[in-house]
Amino acid sequence: MLLRVLALAPAMTAAAPCLAQDKGEEGSVIWHDRRCAFFSAQSALGFTLFGYWHGPWPGINHVIEGKLNGFGMRNVINQTADNQTTVAYSEISSNSKKWVGGKIPGLCKRKKDLLARLEGAAPARQPAQQP
Repeated sequence: MLLRVLALAPAMTAAAPCLAQDKGEEGSVIWHDRRCAFFSAQSALGFTLFGYWHGPWPGINHVIEGKLNGFGMRNVINQTADNQTTVAYSEISSNSKKWVGGKIPGLCKRKKDLLARLEGAAPARQPAQQP
């Protein structure tokens, strides 16, 4: 399987400039792990998990633009990095950050970082006030 992916990489690299630009939503990168080639972005439509293919790596808090919901190959424009194009595969999208975080592959070492942040970001429950 890995050999097939590696064999397709040069073809995807050559085809990347030919792909139509996916204009659309704007979002912010909230997590990435270069070792396993995944990053996640948040937009007004929710959260999306991307598999990185080609182009400049989007960093944390980088603003990206393109079709951020659904699944499939995407060209996302990194507005923070001089409008450079990154080719990525949109794995999943959802309104639930926790659900998207849970879908990050186990081989991603930094998955625990995002999940810990999600747990810490949950609003604390207020104790019920007594009359």
